[in-house]
Parts: sequence; C-alpha cells; structure tokens
Amino acid sequence: MGTSWTSQKPVPDVDLTQKTVIVTGANTGIGYETAKTLAQLGAKVIVACRSEAKANEAMERMKMEHSEEKADDKKSKVEIKANDLDVEFMTLDLSSIASTMSFVEEFKAKGLPLHILVCNAGMAYGGEVKTADGFELHFQVNYLSHFLLTLHLLPVLKASRGNAKIILVSSMAYRGAGWHEDNMQSINKGQLSKYGSTKLYQIMEMFTLAEKLDGFGIGVFSLHPGFVDTDIVKRENQQVSGSMKFFVGMLNSMGAMQIQFFA
Repeated sequence: MGTSWTSQKPVPDVDLTQKTVIVTGANTGIGYETAKTLAQLGAKVIVACRSEAKANEAMERMKMEHSEEKADDKKSKVEIKANDLDVEFMTLDLSSIASTMSFVEEFKAKGLPLHILVCNAGMAYGGEVKTADGFELHFQVNYLSHFLLTLHLLPVLKASRGNAKIILVSSMAYRGAGWHEDNMQSINKGQLSKYGSTKLYQIMEMFTLAEKLDGFGIGVFSLHPGFVDTDIVKRENQQVSGSMKFFVGMLNSMGAMQIQFFA
C-alpha cells in the first residue's frame, strides 16, 4: 500500500489483544498500513473514513494480505498475534462537524473501550475551498475536526485506565509554516502554507494535551512518518497544482519509512 520498510521486523514484539484502536483515513496509504498492522497485533481496529465502499475494499485487502503473511512470516512486518483481523468500518467525514460528532456518538454507543486514537487522515491538494461549516478545508480536515474528535473521546480514553495513546500524524512540512494569529486558516495562502500550518497546529496540540493530561495515563505523540507514497493530494473533482505534484513526487522518491517523534 505504498510504504516500504527499513528492516524486515521494525516493530517490536507487541500484543494488543483486547485493545481498541481508531485510525482515521485507514482505507489508504499510511492509515491502511497502520490499521492492518495494529489489527495483526491483536487490536480491534475501527476504520474511520468517508467512503464505505473504499473501506470495505481496504478491509478485504487487509484480510487477504494477513492470510498471506500468516502463511509466510517472512512477508510480515510484525510478530502476528491475531488469527483473524478484527476491523470494522465507521463513517467519518472530517470536512463535516456534524459527521465528526455523529462518529463520536456512534462510537460511544457501542460501549467499547478506547486505548489508541490515531489521527492520520489528511489532505494537501490546494485550492481555496471552504467547508459547509465555513472553515478552510485543509484547516478543518487536517486539524480542527481531529481536535474535536480527540476532545470528545477523551472521557473514553481516560476510562481505559492508563497506557492510552493519542497519535497525531504530522509532518516536517510544519517547518515551512508561520504563526499568523489573524489568519490561522491560511486564507489566500499557498497550498504548502495551508498544509504546513495544519501540521504545526497538530504539534502545538500535542504539547498542550500532553501537559493537560499529565497524570491521566494518556500519552500524546506527534510524528513525521517519513517520505512515503500516499493519496494525500487526491480528492474528487479537484485539481492538484504542478508545484504540489512536484513536491510530493520529490518526497516519494526519497525512500523508506522512518518514524520521528517530536515528543
């Protein structure tokens, strides 16, 4: 699914049996590999994305790859703990506050615990677009809705009684962003500025949440996933600029997945 790894078994021996995980944007790219791997380690994984059809296709592919990797452990990136993958689709459109809140309520109604929240979904395709809620699209999808999701799921994470994790998939693109208090949404700014700003806000969120949640047994992390082939610049009925295609193509050509934690 567009990722390559620096070693055959980069993930240590971990058992996530009886753990519940939410991964946003889990039907493709980094989210797909994350969801599949965590499910292979024994977790129940909620595949949170917009398209049920794409999610179902992704989950079937995960299960097929899982069967192949179980049969030949040289193909697996982890020490597999799951016999069968426990993956479940739930609708989440981060460009809609109503959809984000519906996801929260539907998840809570299931009565499941929550041990890991991976805020992975993101976009960087350009264009001056506002959502139905009136926010700049990159700002709402990459940052604002994930922030809302996290805040409303905090009670469930706290109830897991220690060792819960919030993981924000950021990017080194934050280094190209500036702080503009009067234009946090980067209105009329270039697309790289829009994207980089949202990644900066995720890192700021990480530091703030880590401080506020000290003592609650919830670790908060922000990471740069490295240069990988993803669908981050793809969205229906939208044109991607040549500069963004060049930028992403340059990143994709630079190689293997490397995890870097900002904290």
